[in-house]
Amino acid sequence: MSKVVVAIGYKNYVLDTADAIKVAEALSRAELYDTKYRSQEKGGTSVHVWEQDESDSTISMTILSDSLHRMAKLAGKPTKD
Repeated sequence: MSKVVVAIGYKNYVLDTADAIKVAEALSRAELYDTKYRSQEKGGTSVHVWEQDESDSTISMTILSDSLHRMAKLAGKPTKD
């Protein structure tokens, strides 16, 4: 069965296709959250939650073939050279 590489932020996750679709569907319904630092004199840090739109998409998915998945698993975790 093919796998899917899901990139969220700076991390890549390998999931079964069905699970990757569930993640994408859940994230499409999620609200966005952020904080903005402000000095105490200006009222302190503010917290924001808002509905996402098309420009807020930060997830990408790539199909990973069975053979490439098996080869990558054999390579394991990369080492620092």
